[in-house]
Amino acid sequence: MKLDLDYIKNLLNIINDNEADDRVSLEYIAAELGIDLGNEENIQVAKKLRKHLDLLIGAKALITDCDGGIEDTPDGSISCNVSVRYRFTMEGHQLLETLNNDTLSQKIIDGLKNIGVETLKQIPALAVEYLKRMS
Repeated sequence: MKLDLDYIKNLLNIINDNEADDRVSLEYIAAELGIDLGNEENIQVAKKLRKHLDLLIGAKALITDCDGGIEDTPDGSISCNVSVRYRFTMEGHQLLETLNNDTLSQKIIDGLKNIGVETLKQIPALAVEYLKRMS
């Protein structure tokens, strides 16, 4: 499964746009994405969500209040702890700001060959460097 920056941008905006609390539950995120985590037909969609949330945590863009969330079970299905909550770090806010600037994010992404966790960490710094060169 490839890293999908548009999906990450959407995830970060969902978390950012929640005005009720700075910590957003997995249940809320899934609902906003239109994913029914209780439906066995959504296993691949749930795994995509898990992968991207895990990548954002690995990139220190998000933190969570506990381990777990979407887990594989021995029978091949998934188990979801929908009460797991996520919140932004400063790096997450910077990443979202960069991704929401379509012109800037496209220039950075065009210059990258492989996008992974380390790249996610570097996108805000790359945006600053790009802007310095443009001045």
